[in-house]
Amino acid sequence: MEKEKMKWPFSDEKEIEQVKEVLASDSWWRGTGKKVLEFEKRFAKYHNIKYCLGVSNGTHAIEIALKILGVGKGDEVIVPAFTFVSTATAVLMCGAIPIFCDVSAETFCLDPESFRKVISEKTKAVIPVHMAGNVCDMEKINQIAKENNVKVVEDAAHAQGGEWKGNKVGFYSDIATFSFQNRKVMTCGEGGALITNSKELYDKAYLVHSVGRPPGDIVYDHLVLGSNDRMGEFQAAILLCQLERLENFTKIREENAKKLLLNYICLFDYLFISS
Repeated sequence: MEKEKMKWPFSDEKEIEQVKEVLASDSWWRGTGKKVLEFEKRFAKYHNIKYCLGVSNGTHAIEIALKILGVGKGDEVIVPAFTFVSTATAVLMCGAIPIFCDVSAETFCLDPESFRKVISEKTKAVIPVHMAGNVCDMEKINQIAKENNVKVVEDAAHAQGGEWKGNKVGFYSDIATFSFQNRKVMTCGEGGALITNSKELYDKAYLVHSVGRPPGDIVYDHLVLGSNDRMGEFQAAILLCQLERLENFTKIREENAKKLLLNYICLFDYLFISS
């Protein structure tokens, strides 16, 4: 990669052409455009998941996920003690109570046994967060959740391209949510997504994110109480390019991570031996 292009966010002529295409189309919102639909199909396929919904940002993605799972006043939702604030505030926005559990000292991800210990009769859901390049033990978390009738929402805000035992993040849970904010591994400045294998949950999420209106509505048929959390065509156009290069960028990150880890080990050994 050329030195002048070692920047973030990364973009090239592909993003420019995609944005120009949207600009010329005069269809700048998902109701009349095609880019959001195209991105949703490609992002779902990438994760081997049936459904994807593009939304305004990762915070709203979590709020929508909790709402369509029936989380409300008096419910408890377990979240890791180490995470971005939106993981917990999304719970509060639903009128529920965030209950904090410990994270693993090795991965900084939610510790399954700590999760098990804080489950109560009021627990409605858990939000494991894939943190700093590490992926949660989703098999164990989902097993504990299933045993206790707890729904699982994966906060995969910066886990695009992440895998657990050969499956992309989101494969094991009821819903996974993503952020495409400026610092994420895939970005369009601001944006988010939900993925799920449940058509029922997807249909509910679509209504909530589009002010209660079903796909193709032209008569203002508001079926449920919702908000305007839709993704725009410009964001989707950029994300199509970002997704295209995600696999290659992931390989580069993994190679760089190995080098950094090796340097850290060498430095640690040097300091330990010197002392």
